[in-house]
Amino acid sequence: MNTGTQPFHRNMQSKTETRQLFTKANTKGAQKSPPASQPGASPGVLSSSDAGTSPEPTGEDPRVPFCQRIWLLTIAIGYLFSWGGQAQAESPALQMRGTPDERSAMRQWIGQWLFVTNRPPSEPVRPWTEVRRSDYHLGVRESVIKTPLRLGGMTYPHGLGSHSTSELVVHLAQPAQSFEAVIGVDENMDTSGGRGSVVFKVTADGNNLYTSGVMREGQPPIPLHLELKGARDFVLQVFDAGDGPGSDHGDWADAAIITQDGARLWLDEIPILSGENRGLEGGIPFSFTFDDEPSSQLLGNWKRHESHEPPANGIERHTLTWLDDKTGLEVACQAKMFSDFPAVEWVLHFKNTSDRNTPILQDVQVLNLEIGLGNRESAVFHYANGSNGTPDDYAEVDATLAPGQKISLPGNRKIAQDFLPYFNLEWRGGGLVGAIGWTGQWELDAQRNGGRELALQAGQQITHLKLLPGESIRTPRILLVHWRGPDRLRGHNLLRRLLVDHYVPRVNGRVVVPLMSQMMWFLLNGGNETTEQTELAAIAKMPAMGLEAYWLDAGWFEGGWENGIGNWFPRKDHFPHGLRPLGDAAHKLGLKFIVWFEPERVVGTNTLIAREHPEWLLSYKGGSPNAGNSGDLFHLVGNGGRLFNLGNPEARQWMTDLLSKCIDDWGIDVYRQDRNLRPFIYWRDNDPPDRQGITEIRHVEGLYAMWDELLRRHPGLIIDNANWRGTGPDLEVLMRSAGSWTCSEDFGNLTSKQPQLAGLSLYVPLHASCLMWGAEPYMVRSVARFGTSVCFDTRSPQFPVGLMKRASEEVKSLRQLYLGDYYPLLEMDLDEKHWCGWQFDRPDLGQGFAMLFRRAASPYLASEIALKGLDPDAAYEVTFAETYDVKEKRRLSGRELSRLRVTLETAPGSLLVRYTRINH
Repeated sequence: MNTGTQPFHRNMQSKTETRQLFTKANTKGAQKSPPASQPGASPGVLSSSDAGTSPEPTGEDPRVPFCQRIWLLTIAIGYLFSWGGQAQAESPALQMRGTPDERSAMRQWIGQWLFVTNRPPSEPVRPWTEVRRSDYHLGVRESVIKTPLRLGGMTYPHGLGSHSTSELVVHLAQPAQSFEAVIGVDENMDTSGGRGSVVFKVTADGNNLYTSGVMREGQPPIPLHLELKGARDFVLQVFDAGDGPGSDHGDWADAAIITQDGARLWLDEIPILSGENRGLEGGIPFSFTFDDEPSSQLLGNWKRHESHEPPANGIERHTLTWLDDKTGLEVACQAKMFSDFPAVEWVLHFKNTSDRNTPILQDVQVLNLEIGLGNRESAVFHYANGSNGTPDDYAEVDATLAPGQKISLPGNRKIAQDFLPYFNLEWRGGGLVGAIGWTGQWELDAQRNGGRELALQAGQQITHLKLLPGESIRTPRILLVHWRGPDRLRGHNLLRRLLVDHYVPRVNGRVVVPLMSQMMWFLLNGGNETTEQTELAAIAKMPAMGLEAYWLDAGWFEGGWENGIGNWFPRKDHFPHGLRPLGDAAHKLGLKFIVWFEPERVVGTNTLIAREHPEWLLSYKGGSPNAGNSGDLFHLVGNGGRLFNLGNPEARQWMTDLLSKCIDDWGIDVYRQDRNLRPFIYWRDNDPPDRQGITEIRHVEGLYAMWDELLRRHPGLIIDNANWRGTGPDLEVLMRSAGSWTCSEDFGNLTSKQPQLAGLSLYVPLHASCLMWGAEPYMVRSVARFGTSVCFDTRSPQFPVGLMKRASEEVKSLRQLYLGDYYPLLEMDLDEKHWCGWQFDRPDLGQGFAMLFRRAASPYLASEIALKGLDPDAAYEVTFAETYDVKEKRRLSGRELSRLRVTLETAPGSLLVRYTRINH
């Protein structure tokens, strides 16, 4: 089954951004630790030992001080324990939490603006490699054309691949004893036949330690052992031998520094920076304009105060405040640092402490920083589409930022939810992953000036407002993660682990995940024909299919879908006993009860809210020039809907109490909140000229307050973010909810679901989609992650109940692995002729899987994949399943799995490859 026949689809590795994803990993695999299954665990949650560390509170928290000794102790302890808690000498899971160099670089930058009176001790000096010249790609553990380092018929796992002419200066933290390497011209398709001629040179302290003769491809490599005699810096050079640079691929294979205490430091594990690359610039990373003066000229003259609290759960919290005595404006930056991640998060609060209105506060950029790059150095800004109900939802965009170029998201007259509020800015040797927390109209700009500087700005799209006496507002939340290395997937996986460890919601210490559920909305006229009888009959069939939750979607309320939106009470003719009998029936069978609401929208004038509280509703009058694209008002406004104003404290409290009572009275386990309108045009249209942005701020603050209050009143409650086209998975939403429905349109395109969910996984760890077609493996595997919603008719006597149960069992068996590291294995596109696939790896468990798809029109019977993150010398038990049954079981090494050929005879077809490290 995995022995190839023609035709063959190869995972090629050259010269496209996608192919950068196939850089060979060289981390050692972790020892397998058994998954922590807990009898009686509630559906929809994974135990903390399955998911990572202890839960982190998600509300507004006071901030605490930096503690150098605690941080160093945390690092020391971290190297001894894996992600799952098992003692290990070396853990890839911990490495992906951030190396000392990554954490040191981030903390050094944070310290430049976060501390003044309580500045932490200086960070220890770290080694680094300075790129003074590199006329082509500098390969890290790969050649200059991104193939494995190969000399004399051998492949080397460590080293650098350079092109003539290149000059590298290695700066060390302490005196070194010696330098070792194997040198020669790399063996690849460009150098074969003796092409390429280079000369290697090594100098230290101005003294020539070694100069090679002219070396060509095919000649035996030369092993070097050079005494450094206590030098702290030395230079590696590759020259073109006088005949031009063509095919001059010079390898420093197995290059290592031997320190004076005998330790071996691999050259490819030292951070590599351009001599002009200054990385993150110092200074306060936010800005605003107040009374027509930029904050850069104001804050230095205002009173500054720092407050810190002791670290807790690996998190350090700090608050910086600035007070303008003249106007009474107070600015507070609440920042969070992480002892185990190279990351920082902050949010701003502005408060008027005076008894009069403030001058205009405007252009608040909660993120405003500069990154220093080399003059000739390129930067790639990776981002992704949001949900617009089209096949290219969540598709990745890789934009090279050349000098003078700018990228603005969402751009003029577009909706923020058209893009994911995440990015990965990549420069040579590393990058910065970012996330925005704002369930409103955010904006993100990345701009390269004519020289070395690259500027990042993010915040609420429009702020131009005065603050009333005693009034305060908050900004979007910003999270930044710094990463180093040649592979940007490291940054994505650092973000994923940080989110799982410290952000995603938990119940009783367990990660909340989307459930295996069923709902009848599509089968019963948009929910308008649902009755107590239809739902009880459906509930009775769900346990036999392995489902975990019964989902009552829209249409249950008086007036039905969608004219009844605003009547949050059951239809008496359809549910004469209310909804409690449905919740009780679900609970009796061990199912969770999910109920749909849309509290932000009110349709028509005859609903309860419209009749009794019209003062709580915002209408679109069409008067605001900033309201958006008026030609698309049906989609923006939402079919005659008005916005329930959560920014009104009285209205929000009323809605919170109503929803809380529904949860109690009906036994709701999962509160599902939808948003089928675009609220930003209501916000803009209802702002006074001198208060632009305030309606949005108050509404978003109100949304978070309502969710937080519901979670406080109902500790076991799960919030389900229903419509990512309307809400999106921003950081604040991710902290409070799990999304089981990533988009509400494009139901019929099964192929599009594969790249959509693959693109989301780069940034968002928890998500799922709907199952509209059937229970066959290809269909289920294309849409399911932690769970899926079954939306087709299961009432027929011919429905394959057993097949659906097998599907449910497979989905649930993979849950703990979806919380691991993510690797795209094949290009994620919409071409029916192509294969696609991905991998999730839990190095702490020694387990993972690859999911592969041969699409309907693909002529290729076979594909070659390279699994990542595995120990090449370790043995793995590997199973192959085209159906829900394992077809083949084999024992393979990590090296064999890094070049695995698989076949699928049928098209469309899918293959689940699962692996477990074998302990010795």
